[in-house]
Amino acid sequence: MFLAVAALPIAMLQARTTIPRSSQEDRAASAGWTRGGAWIDQHEDIKKIGLSHQVDLVLLGDSITQGWAGPGRNVWQAAPKDVWERHLTHRNAASFGISGDRTEHILWRIDNGAFDNIDPKVVSLMIGVNNTPSDSAVDIVAGIEAIVKRIRTKLPKAKILLQSPIPAGKTSEDEYRVKLDRVTDTIKVLHDGDKIHFLDTREAFTTPDGLAREDLMAGDFIHLKPEGYRAWAEAMESKLAELMDRDLTEKAVSVLPHERQMEWQELDFTCFIHFGVNT
Repeated sequence: MFLAVAALPIAMLQARTTIPRSSQEDRAASAGWTRGGAWIDQHEDIKKIGLSHQVDLVLLGDSITQGWAGPGRNVWQAAPKDVWERHLTHRNAASFGISGDRTEHILWRIDNGAFDNIDPKVVSLMIGVNNTPSDSAVDIVAGIEAIVKRIRTKLPKAKILLQSPIPAGKTSEDEYRVKLDRVTDTIKVLHDGDKIHFLDTREAFTTPDGLAREDLMAGDFIHLKPEGYRAWAEAMESKLAELMDRDLTEKAVSVLPHERQMEWQELDFTCFIHFGVNT
């Protein structure tokens, strides 16, 4: 039995969630791609974003992430524009989400130029819900781990904000939710506090008793309503501030005044004391 297994091709032993492959989908505009067309066209659009925009934050994922839209994307914007402006514009964010993507599609995109024209500070990753119908929790985890490793190799200086998959399903007993909860409870151990930071967003979209918040989630209990993006942005805000804004603060604090500036400050202070004493 051992010899038979050992003789199998490596691809047959490897979870398909970890094997990069492109999507062959061709969608109408109603799927969120404003001009319709092939999946590969969306990939090509994403590759070009870094040629015309500074990208410090990548939002990587599927249709849920695609809903952010943003610069360089020919997709419908499900997220309110004021949410993007408040939380993402000043961070030079770009949405790299493509509708229908699974872990294997993300891997293929990374291997085929998605990051070639950018050098982001942070890559935010939420993926896995499209794998749920056909793949086990173990295999979904393997796919997510493969993506994290690929990002670390491709962008060694970037930090990864690894997020829990969207809590799909109306209740905590929903088949999709149960599987994705297993995924979340497993991938959170990838958090190392340095290059990989885990964010559990489940509470942002569900009630304390596990019901999906119908004011935030669409009728399929997978996609988000506009207010769902507001809740998502608020859930990410403190972590993004920690990972991105802290760098700006530290740089500002580390800037020392020039010697001439110190002389002028001392002169101003002396004049102030002298003036105050004589009046």
